[in-house]
Amino acid sequence: MVRLTIEEIASAINARVFGKPPRKTVCGVSTDSRTVATGGLFFALRGKRFDGHSFVGEVIRKGVTAVVVARDSKVSRNVDVAVLAVDDTGRALMDLAAYYRAKRDATIVAVTGSNGKTTVKDMIYHIVSGSMPAVKSPLSFNNDVGVPLTLLSIESDTKVAVVEHGTNSPGEIKALAAVSKPDIGIVTNISQTHLEGLSSAEGVAREKSDLVRALPKNGMAILNREDAWFDYMQEAAPCRVVTIGFSPECDWYAEETEQMPDKVRFVLNGKHAITMPVLGKHNVSNALAAVAAAKALGVDIEEMKGRLATFQAPPMRLQKEVVEGITIINDAYNANPFSVGAAVAFLDSCVTSGRKVLVLGDMGELGRDSRSIHRSMGKAISASDVDCVFTLGRDGRYVSQAAAENGKRIQAAHFENFEQAVDTLANLLHEGDVVLFKASRHIKLEGLIQALKPRLVTPPNRGRVQDAICHSV
Repeated sequence: MVRLTIEEIASAINARVFGKPPRKTVCGVSTDSRTVATGGLFFALRGKRFDGHSFVGEVIRKGVTAVVVARDSKVSRNVDVAVLAVDDTGRALMDLAAYYRAKRDATIVAVTGSNGKTTVKDMIYHIVSGSMPAVKSPLSFNNDVGVPLTLLSIESDTKVAVVEHGTNSPGEIKALAAVSKPDIGIVTNISQTHLEGLSSAEGVAREKSDLVRALPKNGMAILNREDAWFDYMQEAAPCRVVTIGFSPECDWYAEETEQMPDKVRFVLNGKHAITMPVLGKHNVSNALAAVAAAKALGVDIEEMKGRLATFQAPPMRLQKEVVEGITIINDAYNANPFSVGAAVAFLDSCVTSGRKVLVLGDMGELGRDSRSIHRSMGKAISASDVDCVFTLGRDGRYVSQAAAENGKRIQAAHFENFEQAVDTLANLLHEGDVVLFKASRHIKLEGLIQALKPRLVTPPNRGRVQDAICHSV
């Protein structure tokens, strides 16, 4: 973050200033008392289960220059830091980010969509950071705290900021885009996600389209031509639209996609062979979005090819590990109907001497249709090449029930807890099996993986078994 004076911060967030600051400027913003730096600015945010005002004394002792607090807080105004009192500290963080973004010349690339946001964001950053100063949203910082903090991390020499925009209720994308004012906007896809707040796929599309509507006339919208909501998004765009997909009708398209044991290969626009050390056809679509953005930012194709060849997917997105001849695929970061379908398609494509096992937790935030959506997923799994499906969670049981009821002989069961799952899987799995774990974030299914691995003890006389590989997709 470029240094800002206390006076301009106060003006940007409409704050009353108290105290005796040791410095006239601040460098660095934090909302977490554990990450504050000497000379920085701390925002005391309030949430349902926390209140940052409880940590004001701690951050003052750590040497911050200023704190932003609510006017109704009991924080002493007679301290040796600047105290900036505002009506709403969360709103003040957004206001400061909007002010700061307006002062910077960096090109803002905003990424949203139901699936793939973080991967696309990371791919773009990985490509462009090889040739120009860039910043990106850390992890999945995509809300009214993460987006401002990302924008405030822009330095004076930053050329590109890649900012993830998320939502689970109406109006969030519009508010975030009003602060970030993106130059390039990407919508990866639209599917049934966050239905508790957005009601339907149409509600999701309406919400995500607010990012496209926020683009300037000289901006660029990068859209998935094969998505069911493409026409809707295209009509919302006030600027040039660049399309991605798997047919030559698209501006950027992939052909000859091939999944290998630890990487995926495809041919870009009929002539550029690209290889990435990731799994899944959906990551080819993600790469197309990243390529489209990188090209708009001035990166040539050969540079992109080299950078994508070293890209590493974010944690818990089809991460592969082989333990005692058993291939474990950790896709446990999150789950919705679209991403579970992609995971099942990946598992279908695997070639192995053993069984294909799916461990699936709840798909969260699906609202009143959650049970029926879980049952529909179970029916789809029963028509796949999956041999075993095991479920956890409140609504996960409807997946295994439906899978067992629908024709194909498939081993299906529901686990009440991790302990039961570990005991069953440790006794069931053997060399050559491929087991894929997927669930919404609240299930924290990665904990099951960590508990299971020590139990996969090598039986005597087990020979070396080749890793599971995958068919062409």
